[in-house]
Amino acid sequence: APVPLIDGTSVTADDAYLKVAIQQPNAQIVQGYMANVMSSGITAYQDQLNKDDVTAALIAYIKTLK
Repeated sequence: APVPLIDGTSVTADDAYLKVAIQQPNAQIVQGYMANVMSSGITAYQDQLNKDDVTAALIAYIKTLK
């Protein structure tokens, strides 16, 4: 299903969108939400966590939510 963004566009909430949302939280802000609420994304923890592993795990978890 399309997700409306604050810039007037919309995106499909698929794996690609979730990856961007996790790694760059301010890249595509969903309508009804504010920018700069999250930290600078997964990159804030780049020296402690493997970005791709964490992103994959979060996407897998999010897909179980309904």
